[in-house]
Amino acid sequence: MRAQPFSNKGFSLIELMIVVAIITALVAIALPSYLNYVSAMKKTSAKSNCSEAQRFVSSELAKRAASPAGVTTDAVADLNEGGRRSPYAGSDNIPAFGDTLDRGVVRLSKTNLQALSVGDNVTIECEWSGDDVADSIYSLTVE
Repeated sequence: MRAQPFSNKGFSLIELMIVVAIITALVAIALPSYLNYVSAMKKTSAKSNCSEAQRFVSSELAKRAASPAGVTTDAVADLNEGGRRSPYAGSDNIPAFGDTLDRGVVRLSKTNLQALSVGDNVTIECEWSGDDVADSIYSLTVE
């Protein structure tokens, strides 16, 4: 039996290294853009959550002026609607920033809107930058 002669089929090590270098360069260019895009979308989502909380509390306070009976007693639960890792929290139920920062954190100073008296304030603090300082604060007064 004769041995098969050596075959030169396939890629050389240099060719494979060039392909890996090109892929690495493409990833190095694309990754920062992708991370900036994700960060911008998270901030947009957090700002939207903040606006939603403000509209909800304003609506509940307007309903309260007509009849306190139909007003929510747990604004955080109503805002969360059973969602997992929701950004909404009351002053006594502030979530850990590591758990919820991807959608921001919205804190309500009072969650039982039914029990408020005329002249009471409800403060809505919104945080989306990750520095544990409110980026936006709304204060609503019960009329």
